[in-house]
Amino acid sequence: MVALFGSRARGDYTPLSDWDLLAIVERGDYRVEHRGVGQVVWLPLDKLDEVLGWSMVVLDAVADGKPLCGDSSIFEEVKRRVFRYVEERGLTRTRSGWLPRGV
Repeated sequence: MVALFGSRARGDYTPLSDWDLLAIVERGDYRVEHRGVGQVVWLPLDKLDEVLGWSMVVLDAVADGKPLCGDSSIFEEVKRRVFRYVEERGLTRTRSGWLPRGV
């Protein structure tokens, strides 16, 4: 399944903004591919818990994400898992990234 994220998904883009895509796949390697028009973040479901420990990009992508194609129930499941992770760790989104509440 593929979701749009970043400024284009939030609606605060400019004419120079790139296109950020989150591609959720069943298994494989987490990677970020930079393309001429933006980036593609490949998120394997079988490594989601591991990736959450060190990738703020995934937190941003899921928080902003707008499904484009594929099974949207997969995105909803990832969203539930990501927001559970955020809640369990007491994180909040700031301009500097995801930080513990009160910092």
